[in-house]
Amino acid sequence: MSLIEARGLAKSFGGDVVLQGVNIAINPSEIVTIVGPNGSGKSTLLRMLAGVLKPDGGEVSHAAGLTIGYVPQKLELEASLPMTVRRFLNVPRRVSEAAAERALERVGVRALKGRSLEGLSGGQMQRVLLARALIVEPD
Repeated sequence: MSLIEARGLAKSFGGDVVLQGVNIAINPSEIVTIVGPNGSGKSTLLRMLAGVLKPDGGEVSHAAGLTIGYVPQKLELEASLPMTVRRFLNVPRRVSEAAAERALERVGVRALKGRSLEGLSGGQMQRVLLARALIVEPD
C-alpha cells in the first residue's frame, strides 16, 4: 500500500496549465526526488500531495492515519505581528515545551527559541520551518 498515490493530477493558475496528467505513488521507506526546471510545477505537485493545494483534476489518496510534515519553500508573515520562534511552533496547534525543544534541537536552532521571526536569516527560518514540520512526527 502506498503512503500517497496521485492519479491524473492537473492544476492551472490563471489559465496557465502547470500540471497535467501526473501520476505518482510514494511507498513506505522510499525516497523520492522531484526535479525539473524553475516553473515546471514541482512545488505545486508537492503542495497537492500534502493536501495544501486542491488539484483541478485527478485525485490524491493518503494511507489511513498518514501524518505529513510540510515545509513551505517560503512563508509570508505579517511584519506588524511580532512572533517568537517558540510561539510560531504553536501554529496551527499548541505543542508541549518538550516537543518544541526536541524539534529545535534536532535542526540545530534551539538557541533561537526566544528570538523574533522577523530577525531570522533565511537559513534560520528554513530550520524553524523544518522544526515545525518535525513536531507532528510525520510518517
